[in-house]
Amino acid sequence: MIIDFFDTSALLANDVPFTPGRNYISHFVLQEIESVKTSANKSDEIKARARKIARFMLANPTAFSCDSYDEDKIEKARKKHHFPDNMDGRILAEATILARKNTVVFWTADINMSLFAREAGLDVRTISAEEKQEEPFAGWNKYYPTEQEFTMLYTDPKMNILGAKINEYCILYQDTEVRDILRWDGEEYQHLNYKPITSAVGQKWKPLNTEQKLLFDMLQNDDILIKLALGNFGSGKTSLMLTHALDMVQKGKMDRIVFVRNNAELRDTTPLGALPGDEWDKISWMLSPVIDHVGQFTFEDMVTQGVIEATHLGFLRGRDFKRTILFCDECENLTVHQVQLLIGRIGKESMLFMAGDLRQTDRPIFDTNSGIRKMIERLKGEKLFSVVKLIKSERSEVCRLADNLD
Repeated sequence: MIIDFFDTSALLANDVPFTPGRNYISHFVLQEIESVKTSANKSDEIKARARKIARFMLANPTAFSCDSYDEDKIEKARKKHHFPDNMDGRILAEATILARKNTVVFWTADINMSLFAREAGLDVRTISAEEKQEEPFAGWNKYYPTEQEFTMLYTDPKMNILGAKINEYCILYQDTEVRDILRWDGEEYQHLNYKPITSAVGQKWKPLNTEQKLLFDMLQNDDILIKLALGNFGSGKTSLMLTHALDMVQKGKMDRIVFVRNNAELRDTTPLGALPGDEWDKISWMLSPVIDHVGQFTFEDMVTQGVIEATHLGFLRGRDFKRTILFCDECENLTVHQVQLLIGRIGKESMLFMAGDLRQTDRPIFDTNSGIRKMIERLKGEKLFSVVKLIKSERSEVCRLADNLD
């Protein structure tokens, strides 16, 4: 019997060559497809493909066959062929077990999987899949614990049963409802601990969605000194971080806020050339979000008092900020070297706030040499660093229509 065995990468490719009566799906692949659907670290396109595959299998239950194998048998086959000790290794092991009594055609879009499968003697067919950058760690993940796991989380919070990274937010679901949100601090799971933020003009700000709750909690955690908020336009990343930064200054926790941005031209716009005026005239434009937030009169008063400062990215080297919030907006337009420069400026009792949208880079170098992607990759799991990705636009109903143009 001929069996077309599809690994996860093959199912997520654009064109899957299904043949009636020959298609086989591993239980391990099904688990990975389910995980991709709810992952915060996968692109929307990949998650959409996973949902499409799940719907197709639900609507066509006879289109695929699927067998259950004893874990010991899977493990024995995995070790025999020296497959990796992970989900990929178990998928390959199942394929070799099937190949003992059948002709297995192993379909994959993953180079490593194809190499392992060929070495094990399987007939391998590759599917071309468009290479795209993986979505960086969002700072949170969705989990679906069993009742027993829920009990363990509350009775023994020092046990990291979810395998969360330090400062990762765990959104716990029961069916389709959010039952709780916990943060792993490296020693135990903590409940969210935030309060409404009071703006510079006396307004009370409260989170409008689940992800904003995470951002409120991160901002108010003084143990986290590098705070990164990602999200598309209107998600609240800049305004919420700015509100909290101003609140910290008003409460005496910090002395000032220093704004810095890379002066990259907006994509598809015509350069204006050298701006006229003195240094302040050339860099004050980056403070426009503050003016929008507090009004011109309050803004001018803050500048006079030295609460608000702006500086050019190129003038940072050699500076040492104390009791200061260094606030970098549009941080997607930074190289690895520039992010290193920003982190290296943070002195005693200071913090680095960064806000950006990785979809809105304005030069190719910020995609190929992305400082933010490298920072997330290298710093996730560090006690002093945290990231929260916001999903939903809350600015207005009109603003949300911009996503329809993607």
